[in-house]
This record gives sequence, structure tokens and C-alpha cells, in this order.
Amino acid sequence: MGGPVVTEAEKAEIWDRRCKGESLSAIARHLDRGLETIRRLVLLTGGVRPRPRTRSRRDLTLVEREEISRGLAAAMASALLGMPSAARWSGLQGGAEARRLEDRFLDPDEGIRVLDGDRAVETLAA
Repeated sequence: MGGPVVTEAEKAEIWDRRCKGESLSAIARHLDRGLETIRRLVLLTGGVRPRPRTRSRRDLTLVEREEISRGLAAAMASALLGMPSAARWSGLQGGAEARRLEDRFLDPDEGIRVLDGDRAVETLAA
């Protein structure tokens, strides 16, 4: 939000100097930063150096995540390749005759006709 970001190297130096007993103003002068920047960093952790961040042993490694991602991509590709082609799909759905009937009963100018068997029962506004 405000002010420059304190880098990880600067944070390490702040905590090293703080452990040696240097004042916050001396640390700020040495790093050419404002006193409030250093003070805020120290106060955010209650004046105690935070533990280094580590990944949980239960978390997946980068290699494991990549392996899962590639496996999912391969599974999706094989599923898509197993889909019926457009020609086969239209044959499964009744073919060209069914499409002509559908076009006749889904005329955008007349609205949508509700079918009862072979005859149109009512026309709904589109």
C-alpha cells in the first residue's frame, strides 16, 4: 500500500541487527529506510523473528502436481477423442429429418411450438 517493499534480504538484516541489540533508528539509517518502515516490520511479528516458511510434508511437490496435471489433461483428451463425430451424433439424434422437423417447429419469427406427438399444440413467445 504505502512505501517501498522491504526485501527478504533486508528483513534478514533487520532481524540480525536487532538480535545484536542495535536500535531501530540505527537499523533504519544503515538500510536507508524510514524508522516507521522498520518499526512496522518489527511490530507485525510482536518483536520476535518469524520462523522461516516451509512447505508441509503433506503438500504435493512441484513434480507431483505437474504429474497430476498431465494425467488429467491426457484423460480429458482421450475422453474427447472418444466422443462421437458430428455425423454420427446427428444420426443418433434422428438425422437430417429430425433437424428439418426441429427447424420447422423452432421458427424464430413464430416463436417456439410445443409439440404433442406430431402436431403443434401451442406457440410460445420467443
